[in-house]
Amino acid sequence: MFKLTCYLLLAIVAISNYSFAEEYTEQYIIDKLKLPEEPDEEENNSTPTGVDKNENYIRDNVERKIAFEHYPDLQKIKLLNDYAAEYTKQIIHFSDGNEVVYLKSRRSQIEALGCMAFLYKEEGVLQLATIKRLLNEGANRGANAHKRTGFGSKKMNLLTYTEMKEICPNYK
Repeated sequence: MFKLTCYLLLAIVAISNYSFAEEYTEQYIIDKLKLPEEPDEEENNSTPTGVDKNENYIRDNVERKIAFEHYPDLQKIKLLNDYAAEYTKQIIHFSDGNEVVYLKSRRSQIEALGCMAFLYKEEGVLQLATIKRLLNEGANRGANAHKRTGFGSKKMNLLTYTEMKEICPNYK
């Protein structure tokens, strides 16, 4: 009886340690999330907003990187994509001189940042930093300069803990 109990315990431990994580192929993720093709690097880096074939305000290379690194966590993918899209919108609306839409976009980006920190802690903030570096590649290196001049330099508060508790669950 003792041996049987030991074998059962070993079997339970072995099963509990077994990884049931599913492997996803790149093509599966492309099809599932309807990702655009990988853009030509030179063309992609020739403008501040990069190539965006599916017109969702997210550079195609950034959208693909987010998907491949974070699938199947759709909540994290949405937050990172929202952050990237709002970044692009800020560049566009600063150039257009549209202060109201620019500041609304900044607020949305702050919400994505706050929710990444709230839901994913330090890991989420580090992942946002990686996306921001990618957004600043090529011609985008100086694109963030808009935040240092004119209405782009207006200060905006980060989310409070109460706001995060209210806003962040909506990203599910």
